[in-house]
Amino acid sequence: MYKPDNESLINRGVLVLNQTYEPLLICDVKRAVVLLIEQKASMVKTVDHKMLHSVSEAFPVPTVIRIHKYIRLQNWHVVLNKQNIFRRDNHT
Repeated sequence: MYKPDNESLINRGVLVLNQTYEPLLICDVKRAVVLLIEQKASMVKTVDHKMLHSVSEAFPVPTVIRIHKYIRLQNWHVVLNKQNIFRRDNHT
């Protein structure tokens, strides 16, 4: 099945970093470009020689972006017990 090159670029994952360069999540290219256009994020790294084209503009495909606003991460502490070990190992 034929897939246009831009369709495969849209489905790529983009690493989203906090203002302090801590990893937050992975989003798709479409969401990352929207954050860049709205100037809520800046581009850290792009895919070499790959561009997303719209009617009037061309955008480099981001692989890593950094959010301008600091987002506080919750500290998750997992209790080490038998039930959580089974859960981690898919009950095997």
